[in-house]
Order: sequence, then structure tokens, then C-alpha cells
Amino acid sequence: MIDDARMRAAGKSAEYESQWQIDRVLFEAENWRALHDVLLFDRKTAGWCQIDHIIISRLGHFVVLETKSAKEGMNLHEPSGAFSLLFNGKSIPVRSPIAQNYRHIEVLSDYLTGCNVLPKRLGLLPIRPTFENWVLVQPGSHLPKKYDGARLVQRDQFSRVFDEFVEDVGVSRIFKLMLRSELRRVAERLVEESKSNRRIYEQMPIIPETSEAMEPPAPELLTSRSGSRVVGNRITCSSCKAVLTPKEYGYCKINFAKLGKKFLCQKCQ
Repeated sequence: MIDDARMRAAGKSAEYESQWQIDRVLFEAENWRALHDVLLFDRKTAGWCQIDHIIISRLGHFVVLETKSAKEGMNLHEPSGAFSLLFNGKSIPVRSPIAQNYRHIEVLSDYLTGCNVLPKRLGLLPIRPTFENWVLVQPGSHLPKKYDGARLVQRDQFSRVFDEFVEDVGVSRIFKLMLRSELRRVAERLVEESKSNRRIYEQMPIIPETSEAMEPPAPELLTSRSGSRVVGNRITCSSCKAVLTPKEYGYCKINFAKLGKKFLCQKCQ
């Protein structure tokens, strides 16, 4: 348990360091917006998706960044793509941060499309976003710069790598250009969505995915104020206690206040 606590603390420290690096680079940038610790709802799994950092450009670029802490080293085992990190002299297998971040991109894309977040051109066609998968790793990590379509960036090199990325952005995407006010609204929509999801999360604390093995929630968390229970990573109906389908949970999530802050199956609704 002590090691688990130390690993979580190291992960948080790495996220704060990454946030500092990102905010420092984008401090006076008018064409980019940075968001941190964004919580979205995954309709396919009826669970939460926590994204460490998102950088949005006026050209419709969404750079999705996952932070990984491994002060003693991180290994990528090719060609399998399996990751492991060294902790207290032991090699610990972890979920692939690249695969994890691709899921984040999928959930983000689903939200942007399903909620009509992006501005439209000619009054009809929404801007089509471009997604970048970046993983921020420990300085000094001996990992390839790119693997499986993703960038593996040492945190202390973020400024240089990001500047190179901005220079490579072609003017051919100029037709996707957002107004600064539109960029601000897109960022604000994501921030509001994350805040709304956190309010629901406090009522029903399903644990977001992590790179470490997840332990079952503590017994006191199994029953929420809504009367629902957590079974595995799924929620039960507040009334009849049946396990909700992803579709039912998605409806309850959107209409949480309307349903009296309860999670109800379709029959009990």
C-alpha cells in the first residue's frame, strides 16, 4: 500500500510538472488553449475518462497528452508495444500509455461530435478536428521519439518539441481556422463538461482508468447518495438495483438533475 501511495504521488507530481511546462509555453499564445485534468463520460463503457492535458489550436488540432512518471526508468518492449516501469528496483508492467491515450482521443472525438461543440463553416459543415497522441515521460527516458503513431516526449523537452510541431503545421489547413472567440468557446465547453461530470462523479465515484492495477472501491463508496451501487465498474438502478446498460447510464448522466440525482433503468424512469 505504501508503494501504491508513492506511485500515485509520483504520478500527480508528474502531472503538475507537465502542466507547468505546458502553461509556460502557451502563456501568451493567442491561437492555442491548454486544458488540464479533463473528465469526460465514455458512452461505450459507461465509465469515466480522465485526460491529463488537452491543447487546442485555432486550426482544429487537439493535442491530447498523457503524463507518465517513471523516475527509475520506463521500458518499451518492441515489437509487442508492452510498457513497464522500474519502481524500487522492480520492473512493473503497466498499461500502454499510447493505447490509453488513443482511447482518450476516441472519447474526446465522440464528445465533440455528439455535442456539436466545434464551430461550423458555411453554416452547415463543422470543422473536422485533427488529433495528436503525445505521451510525456520522465526526462532521460530511453524511449523512441515516435512509436505507433504517437510522440513520446521527455517533459523537459516539451517546449522544443512543441515549437517544432507548430512550425510543421501547414497553411493548407487554413480553411479550418477558428476565430479566437470560437476557440475560447470550444475550450469553455470542455471545461464546463468536465465540471459537470465531476459533480456527478462526487455522487457516484466510479474510478477513472489508471495505468496501475485498480483496486475495488472502499465499502463506504459502494453506496452513493443516489441509492445506487457499484458492481465491478457498472452502476445499478437506484430503485430496482438492476445493472444499468451503457445507454441507460448515458441518459441518466445527461438528465441527472431531472431524475432527482438518481440513476434509473429505463423501466424505473
